[in-house]
Amino acid sequence: MNTLHTPINPPSAESISLLDTAKLIRAALKKAFPGVKFSVRAKSYSMGCSIQVGYDADVATSDVRKVVSVFSSTGYDGMIDASYAKYAWLAPDGTASQAYFQGRVGNDGNAAREYGDPHAANCRYVRFGADYVMVQKDFN
Repeated sequence: MNTLHTPINPPSAESISLLDTAKLIRAALKKAFPGVKFSVRAKSYSMGCSIQVGYDADVATSDVRKVVSVFSSTGYDGMIDASYAKYAWLAPDGTASQAYFQGRVGNDGNAAREYGDPHAANCRYVRFGADYVMVQKDFN
């Protein structure tokens, strides 16, 4: 992530459905952790939706979170008890990277507004369908 002087226009983002977001997460996990079985479950509820990623393998939860965190469309700033929108670049091969998040530093929050560059040619500017992606080891 870097700070650019030219803001990206968030309303122009393409929406990716919750189920398509779950499919992209499954593919990203399969690529990052070959041979590890993951449970990826999408939940829709009043006022939002989320994806729960579970697994039962000798993989650090922090490593799994690094792979899936880009697929959440909402961030949370505990300093000011407020959420903010997140956007991503989606490459033709299904890989994703953070594109932009609104942040709240101007309102005494601790999540700075940031912009990221597309990591591959022909990336689409998107907002994924899950508000949050949560990771839990030992999903039995």
